[in-house]
Amino acid sequence: MRAIGHPARIAILLAIVKKGNKVEGEIVPVEGLAPATVVQHLRELKRAGWIAGKLFGANCIYWVEPMAVEKLQFLFTGFMSELSVALKEK
Repeated sequence: MRAIGHPARIAILLAIVKKGNKVEGEIVPVEGLAPATVVQHLRELKRAGWIAGKLFGANCIYWVEPMAVEKLQFLFTGFMSELSVALKEK
């Protein structure tokens, strides 16, 4: 969760998905962010398991890891359900 807690990282994940969830040979452009900043955030997202692939050099290729998204969706849905039940009990 910490890895996607930064608005720039959310914007990067969305930009990758909007490009068809596969970026090859370039750093995904994100409005308002310098390419060097995007690279730094991509490294953190990869370390956390949100991004897979090779990030460096002219032959870079990367994508958003679908299993990470599914896991967060599962956990968040469960959390929201429990929270809703708890609030109704009060």
